Amino acid sequence: MTYKTLEEFTDYVKIAYSGFIKITYNDPSSDYIKKIKESLLSKELDEGKKNELEEMLKKVSPENSFSMLLDTIKDKFLSKLSIFNNEIKNKFLIANINNNEINACILRGENSFYAILIYEGLFNYLGEATKFLAASNDPKRVTFCEGYDINELTSKDYRAMFDSMKSLYLEKRIQHSPNILLNSEGNMQRAFFLIFSELFVICHEIAHYLNGDLENENLLLGMLDSDLQVLEEGKNHDIEYKADNKAFELVCEIIEKTNIMPPQLILFSLLFTFDVLMLLNVSASNSHPSSYNRLLNIVNNFFDSKTSEMVAKSYLDPTIIDIETGYFQTVPTMMKTNT
Repeated sequence: MTYKTLEEFTDYVKIAYSGFIKITYNDPSSDYIKKIKESLLSKELDEGKKNELEEMLKKVSPENSFSMLLDTIKDKFLSKLSIFNNEIKNKFLIANINNNEINACILRGENSFYAILIYEGLFNYLGEATKFLAASNDPKRVTFCEGYDINELTSKDYRAMFDSMKSLYLEKRIQHSPNILLNSEGNMQRAFFLIFSELFVICHEIAHYLNGDLENENLLLGMLDSDLQVLEEGKNHDIEYKADNKAFELVCEIIEKTNIMPPQLILFSLLFTFDVLMLLNVSASNSHPSSYNRLLNIVNNFFDSKTSEMVAKSYLDPTIIDIETGYFQTVPTMMKTNT
């Protein structure tokens, strides 16, 4: 099946992954949609798989459910990247995926088309995590917490709520926590943390493409009897470190061009992002570095040595962040050069 435009590729991915991705398009009976179905069913499959695929394709329906958030991120933020027009605009689909076995992935199609698929529960989790971490940083920022008297809650209480939410997400990939409201200062801090973490997740996948990882056949896995191939992330530490470094560069470029947050908050936002990721992936494996080592890799590459030292120490003694605040407001060296 050949697709010549991003719109055609989008339709192909939606149908090939219809068991996982929330489907949306205008006319499910169009000739192109029929061609996609015929292409998928023409592949050599055993009778059981063919019947299963036929049943799955019958369920494809025109429901408008792709996340507006991902469209906004692409149009408002990724569009500011210098590589956007040539490398992203007409090549990349960014969409939600209804598969809680993964958090985010990137796949390659034919004719240089790519898709970044993100489990919607991950961004829901990040959204709630930012609230509770902002609350644990300063309980006075909380104006309401469902089922509790906020005057009796401490930083440890909000951290415990976050830990409970994290455990539920790890176990069942669902997000559930008490409703919580923050004051304007708390919401502003939360917004900075949230947009940074969302951008970093997406830019990490883009970085794999920019680093050429999707051209290495040894890193790709065929998916769902289609011509789509997904990058098997975490094949080795070096690949992930390089993707993190490139992702951080991309996020910093977006921040510089959009002024969405003060540069002095970049390090705090990076620490938050990996604080959350660390809870999802604490230990290293033979192929995948720990979130702690991934964080230090970025800090060592983009901040001065004294800041790197303080970040490392802060995981043994969190009070260092309050005592040595100046180091945690350090701007990445490349942004200092550009100013």
